[in-house]
Amino acid sequence: MRDLKLKKSLGFTLVELLVVIAIIGVLVGLLLPAVQSAREAARRMQCSNNLKQLGLAVHLYHDAFNVFPPQMLNVNTSNDRRWGWGAVILPFVEQSALHNQLNPNGGGQIPVASTLYNGVPLLQTTVAVHVCPSDSGPATNQFHPSVNASNNSANWYSKSNYVCNQQIMRYRAGFGGSCFRMSDVTDGTTNTLLLGERRLNIAIPFRFPGSIIWGTAQGTGDSSNVMHVAHPINTPSLNSDFDADGNDNQRRRFAISSAHVGGAQFAMTDGSVRFVSQNIPLNPAATARALANSGNGCTTGTDTGPGWVYNNLCARDDGEVLGEF
Repeated sequence: MRDLKLKKSLGFTLVELLVVIAIIGVLVGLLLPAVQSAREAARRMQCSNNLKQLGLAVHLYHDAFNVFPPQMLNVNTSNDRRWGWGAVILPFVEQSALHNQLNPNGGGQIPVASTLYNGVPLLQTTVAVHVCPSDSGPATNQFHPSVNASNNSANWYSKSNYVCNQQIMRYRAGFGGSCFRMSDVTDGTTNTLLLGERRLNIAIPFRFPGSIIWGTAQGTGDSSNVMHVAHPINTPSLNSDFDADGNDNQRRRFAISSAHVGGAQFAMTDGSVRFVSQNIPLNPAATARALANSGNGCTTGTDTGPGWVYNNLCARDDGEVLGEF
């Protein structure tokens, strides 16, 4: 009889079981956000490291050639499918073999993405330093003006989550003196943006067009590898599917965006990396001009001035030297 009582006392009731399950559920509910936050912090740090590596590569390019890389090479009469800054700095991000196979310095247009190099479609190959780990978009990006071309694999290039400032990497430049130099950044390298983020997200209403590594895509001008600051950070595209250019008459495809909450990361021209809030002040007149398809947001004397911090950071020589922001 005593043994039976002892065995009975070792059990637990259904109520006790439910209480334990409830406590575990509460603990898991408290733990998951912390784990997710820690993971995002790690991803954001990796994104920051990517920007630092790319910024260092730009500096090494400048050391080698005494100029900043061109935003896109001035080797064709049209603006599309030109080799750009992402291709010419490959040797400085430990990708010399890839650079030699692609031979962007040889001029000509970027081939279609499906082109084989020794049997491999190199223009669809992921380059880790160009990918923000917080970005859950596809590994390749079409960035094509035509929605109807979305399923054409020949138009899908390796994705990049980073775009350049046209005030530092000159539009349609060559390899020589036509590119900007460090001495042209008269506002100071700590006060001028070099590179920024752009996420790739297909679904609307939060459609962001991303970027491509190699330069400029077919029919898109320079929007696939450069940023403008006329729109607030994380302004989504209004276009559906992969129509990155054809119907975007408000220049939203040039905007900076990221998968990080509240803003985006930038590499400054001195090589440092800063997180910038999406609420940073910008000139509303610059936005109005972009909506009218006539401005890029950082034209000295038009878009820049006291209090327009985002625009001032984009301009390299507007005389608006900033402190903390």
